[in-house]
Amino acid sequence: MIEALKSVRPMAYVILLGSILISYVFLKASGMNDLLTMVQTIFGGKPLSSPMLQGLFVMLIFLLQYVCIDYIVFYIDNSDTLSIRYGSKNNWLKALLKGTSALLFAFLLLFYFVWLFLDSIWGDSKITQSMNLDTVGVLARIYLFCLIVVFAQVYLLLRRSKAGTFMIMGGISVLLAMTSLYQNFAFHILPQMNHPTMTLMNVIGNLTLALVLLIMIQRKSTKKELSFHED
Repeated sequence: MIEALKSVRPMAYVILLGSILISYVFLKASGMNDLLTMVQTIFGGKPLSSPMLQGLFVMLIFLLQYVCIDYIVFYIDNSDTLSIRYGSKNNWLKALLKGTSALLFAFLLLFYFVWLFLDSIWGDSKITQSMNLDTVGVLARIYLFCLIVVFAQVYLLLRRSKAGTFMIMGGISVLLAMTSLYQNFAFHILPQMNHPTMTLMNVIGNLTLALVLLIMIQRKSTKKELSFHED
């Protein structure tokens, strides 16, 4: 995990902290007082009813990609050397996915705890009262959503350039921001928490999608290795 954190540019941390602060101030100014609702909203779990909220969501997805991209690209560009280091292509892929998952975990924890700290100063939250089963459930749901985003980013980077990946992911994030207004879909990638049955169906659907993306990543990395040996 430390290796993954070191791969993030220092400027990325500055931009991330600034964006976290801007998002918190905007949501507070919009009249939101519950911290958990604020976190769920910024990740698309609640309807993004204004262009500004949709813009913040798109910015968040961009930041998530920006935090992870250097680590992912390093592993992809040095896949042959790292495969020797780790002993096999499968071990290389496991290290890549483990590192990106750790970066994502750190990203989410930083986001939540900075907001929690700010809310303990300017809001009504108390740190000891904010950690409960509801909080864990919402954060786990958000983590699953972000994991799908990162897996999609890895797959696209195996196929395309960084610029192409950012453009495609940007289009996807805009589409997700628009569809956040529809809360009654039987399946939705966004971390919506509605009726328990519908939430369970969404979680199962998201786990399935994450598994499909993992299979696609594995197959693409294998094909890349075969094409390299053929060349």
